Formats: sequence, structure tokens, C-alpha cells
Amino acid sequence: MKSSNMFTRPLRLIRLHWRRLLSELLVVFVGVYGAFMLNNYREKQHVQQQRVNYLESFKEELVNVEKLTDNLAIVSDTLLTRYKRAIANGERPMLNVHLDLVYPINMLIIRSAFNEQHFEAIGSEYVAKISNGSNIISLLQERVEMFHDKSRDLLIYTGGDPDVLYDKNGTLKPAYQWYLQDLAYFKVVSRQLQQVIEKEAIPDIERLIQQKEE
Repeated sequence: MKSSNMFTRPLRLIRLHWRRLLSELLVVFVGVYGAFMLNNYREKQHVQQQRVNYLESFKEELVNVEKLTDNLAIVSDTLLTRYKRAIANGERPMLNVHLDLVYPINMLIIRSAFNEQHFEAIGSEYVAKISNGSNIISLLQERVEMFHDKSRDLLIYTGGDPDVLYDKNGTLKPAYQWYLQDLAYFKVVSRQLQQVIEKEAIPDIERLIQQKEE
């Protein structure tokens, strides 16, 4: 009997030791795994918040672009109406350089949508729309700058002399019709672009922000 007890007691101690060891290992595993999961969750939350912050900045830039585009539509429409009315009334207005006809957009955040880190936040569908919109904005900017360059050259070349600009009937000569045509172009394109930004682009970004915050 004594011999049996001598073997039984060590076996019990060994089993107890292994149970404690397994229990401690389980606690360590759960702790490490829990810390890893928590760190992973925090990292995902951080990335998600960065995407939301970027989309918020993107929206702010779109709002600014919409305001500047709306202003271009208003100014070009006002100038075009003024010139047409004056010519219809028999006047021969000088074709001036109008410094209030501006379109100063840098599109830094809009262009950043094509970077890999922001591409995923926006999605390929929206990036395609952004590409089309940014191309129109760039084209409009180039046309406005070209209009100012041509207007300056015209003022130097003609000296603002109405006899050079208008025929005997008071109609703007064909060589200078581009002036009113460009104003009409700015009016139409900027108004269309402004509506697209206001009615489509900004609501799209707002939906993306809402999705990321859910």
C-alpha cells in the first residue's frame, strides 16, 4: 500500500502542475490575443477616422469650388447681358479686360483622390466622376486665362477704338465675335458644372462620409 501511495501522490502533483500551467498559458494567450485584437480595432478605427477626415476636407473643397463656379456663372452672365443690351441700344462698348472674371481653383484635395491611399476611401465609381469633373474645371480655367490674354492683346491692338471693333451698323465685327461667344461659354458651362457639384458631387461625398461613420 505504501508503494502505491508513493506513486499516486507524484502523479496527482504532476496533473495539478500541468493544469495550473495550462491555466496560466490560457490566461496569457487570452491576454495577448485580446491586446492584439484591441490594437487591431484601434488601428482600423484610426484608418477609418483618417478616411472620414479626408472626405470632410474633400467636401469643403467641393463647396468652395461650387461657390467659385457659381460666381463665374454670375459674372459672365452679367457681362454678357450688359454687352448685348448696350449693342442692342445702339452703343458700341469697349471690349475690356475684366479682372472680376476669375476662376482661381487649385484642386489640391480633388487631385489627391487619385492617390492610392485615398482611392479606396472614395471608390473607383466616384473617382471616375471626379476625373471627369476635374477635367472640365481645368478646361474652364484654361479658357478663362486665354480669354484674359486675348482681351489684353485686343485692347493693345485696337486701343479700344469702337470704329475698329464695330461695323457701320453698330454690330461687332466677325473677327471680334469670340469675345461675346467666350462669355456665353463661361456662362453655360459654369452654370452646368455648378449644378452638378451642388446636386450630385456634394451629396455623393456626404453619403460616403455617412457610410464611413456607420
